[in-house]
Amino acid sequence: MKQGIFLIKADGSLAQLKNEAYESEDLLQRLLAEYPNLLSMDSETEYPNRWLLVKREMGVPDDQYINRWSLDHLFLDINGIPTLVEVKRSSDTRSRREVVAQMLDYAANAVVHWPIERIQAEFEATSDKSSKEPDQVLQEFLGSDVSLEIYWNNVKTNLLAGKIRMVFVADVIPKELRRIIEFLNEQMDPAEVIGIEIKQFVGEGITSLVPEVVGKTMESELRKSVSYHKEVWDEDRFFSVFTQRKNELEEDGARTMLQWAKDRGLRIWWGSGTKNGSFYPMLDWKSQAHNTFGVWTGWKNGHVEIPFAKFSAPFQQFEKKRELADRISRATGEQIPDDRLSRFPSVKLSALSKKKLIDIFEVFDWYIKTIQES
Repeated sequence: MKQGIFLIKADGSLAQLKNEAYESEDLLQRLLAEYPNLLSMDSETEYPNRWLLVKREMGVPDDQYINRWSLDHLFLDINGIPTLVEVKRSSDTRSRREVVAQMLDYAANAVVHWPIERIQAEFEATSDKSSKEPDQVLQEFLGSDVSLEIYWNNVKTNLLAGKIRMVFVADVIPKELRRIIEFLNEQMDPAEVIGIEIKQFVGEGITSLVPEVVGKTMESELRKSVSYHKEVWDEDRFFSVFTQRKNELEEDGARTMLQWAKDRGLRIWWGSGTKNGSFYPMLDWKSQAHNTFGVWTGWKNGHVEIPFAKFSAPFQQFEKKRELADRISRATGEQIPDDRLSRFPSVKLSALSKKKLIDIFEVFDWYIKTIQES
């Protein structure tokens, strides 16, 4: 049975609006692009309706193709969290599992293959189409007291941490899909999965759009409210792990790597893991944040991670990754095969002698110089 709503008009008469299906999926997509506030998810938050459209039909790459798939919309919220939106009408006959699998494909590859430079470029192109200056659009979105550079660094950090939001939008979200969304949202952290029903009510020349969020169970909200406020590690907490283990070799190696980063003026990004500590020296160059390496406490042994999957230009190119990997292999004695160049290979801290550390530092001095000269 179709639902309806009633509006009292200015003249006191009553207008009845009936629930009507959208003429096309494209119409609902265009409405979202034009009115991002339809994605409002929590009217109780400080910034309930702040959404920035990066691009409609955003290409999603994989290991071989720059645009393997096409995401309906990519938005950023006020906190720089990438929000992936897929729109489906209730008349879409594809199975719920296919729709969910498609979104998970997008998300898994986006966090690996979307460099911050591409997101910025796509946002600038979207702004250009509307004849607006990108920086002006972003500054109006953020407010005058927020730095654009800091905001883009937040976007980069969220991608690095896998802190993204996956949103299924439809006029009707069936109960089978609701159950899947609720299950995924309860299990995923720090990623979030939600659904938004946007019903359309039409009558007497008026169109009313009514969004409703599904998938945010009390259990998932409670768990995420805690996990999103994890205590960030710092230097004292990080090295106390090695002290407790009485592993001087690993502690000395980690301290040497941290000091190398400080000597070069790199920004230290500390992790927020519940059990494992980490830090990543970040090169801030031309308003972009570039990864170098990561040092982790690990479950039993500390290790150094090489985040190939997160490297920015020019080290997105396979040839440059391969060259960097070969230099690291010569320095550490650990071979890095081609299939690890889109992942996060690592080497144990205990395997790094003082000589190997010096060689590694020479490699990353070359890495930094290459970025600065590109």
